[in-house]
Amino acid sequence: MTTPVPPTTGRRGQTPGLPTPPTGWVVGSYPTYAQAQAAVDHLADEEFPVHEVTIVGVDLMQVERVTGRLTWPKILLGGLATGAWLGLFVGLLVGIFTQPMWGVVLTGLIGGSVFGVVSASLSYAAT
Repeated sequence: MTTPVPPTTGRRGQTPGLPTPPTGWVVGSYPTYAQAQAAVDHLADEEFPVHEVTIVGVDLMQVERVTGRLTWPKILLGGLATGAWLGLFVGLLVGIFTQPMWGVVLTGLIGGSVFGVVSASLSYAAT
């Protein structure tokens, strides 16, 4: 545990609000967050100024928010939409230089949709 660093340092070149590495003295090391939290609780019970304490985890943590279950219909619709946007963009880009424009745009839209569905399906099947 170390003393906290304010989120805005005001130093030139740093964006305010971004986290910065903590500074101060290490007063304990614990294998779990629960043990570190218990130590802070003990310090608070002893009237230590815990507002000057920071718990620092040294292992990389990934936080994932689960928003729902992936299903084949969701995967296929997502691939279709992504591919359609990509195909539309490419079709419009190429269509600017060709005549008739709408044939190229429609071909890009259909080709992109097929590509999107196939690539999303393969990607999901691989997991």
